[in-house]
Formats: sequence, C-alpha cells, structure tokens
Amino acid sequence: MNSTATNDLTSKENFTTAEAAKYLSLSAEYLRELRMTRARRNRMEPPPYVRLSARKVLYRRADLDAWLARHVVGGATEAAGGAAA
Repeated sequence: MNSTATNDLTSKENFTTAEAAKYLSLSAEYLRELRMTRARRNRMEPPPYVRLSARKVLYRRADLDAWLARHVVGGATEAAGGAAA
C-alpha cells in the first residue's frame, strides 16, 4: 500500500469492508466471512458494523479500535491482571 492510501485510512472515520480489513491487517474475505458466519459456526464476534443496505456495510474507526482492544492477549494489561489475582 502506498503512503497516499495509508494517509487516506488514517484520516477516515468510516471504512468499507476492504478498508476495514486493511486497517485490521486482515483480508477482506476473512472479515466478510467472520461477519456472515459467526452465528452458524460459533466463531468470534466480528467487529461492530453499520448495515446501510443488503449489500453495503461500514465499519466505524472507534468500533474497530475497541474490537482490537478486546482481543489483546498478553502484554502489560494481562500481566497486571494476573499479578493481582
């Protein structure tokens, strides 16, 4: 991805599926599959999204950031929680 495309993502608040996938470092296909099959396959919850029509969804930056934060494993946050237990 060139620097112009990167700058476009950093200034946006709402993303298409393809843009959200780039922001999350996932493939668009995986993000779409996660959104559409989670209930049937007992998969992890997809990031929250806004359905604009039967074929169009948007992802909000704040929702993507919160989703990422909920999936952190290890690091200082988990170590602090483990030390207090």
